[in-house]
Amino acid sequence: MDRITRLAQEIFGVPMVSVNLIDRDRQWSKSSVGLDITDIPREDAFCSTTIHQTDSLIIEDLQRDGPFRESQYVTDDPNLRFYAGHPLEAPGGEHVGALCLLDTEPRHLSEEDRRLFRELARWVQIELAHKQELDHAAVVPQRASAPGSSPQLFAPRCAPPRSVRC
Repeated sequence: MDRITRLAQEIFGVPMVSVNLIDRDRQWSKSSVGLDITDIPREDAFCSTTIHQTDSLIIEDLQRDGPFRESQYVTDDPNLRFYAGHPLEAPGGEHVGALCLLDTEPRHLSEEDRRLFRELARWVQIELAHKQELDHAAVVPQRASAPGSSPQLFAPRCAPPRSVRC
């Protein structure tokens, strides 16, 4: 994830990029560049709105447009002015977070920038799915080797050989 956030920062020239995941009560940062905020209540999170979108949510000037005008992150430090978030899907299709670009200056993303942003979000989704598969693969052998458990081995039933007639 850190490679993707650093690459997004370089490509888009923004001071802040994050991959955020949302649970029932909070947003937490899986990876971020330029942000010190790692965990915030869900009701304060821009990503909480983003995960309900079908495509990128892009607000070119947070002080003038959109639902975040009164947010403490817009009116106070870090005084955000630009937000772009793309919802991230879990392997089952549910939206679980967002890839976010943030700036203290208003910005515009061209159609090509928006396409590239969606591609980076898809890359994050692939990485999240891959990590989930790796985590699952690590749990299976641990369960099999847990004290008091015996691994279930597959032993096919064999019939005795029969003579072949020609």
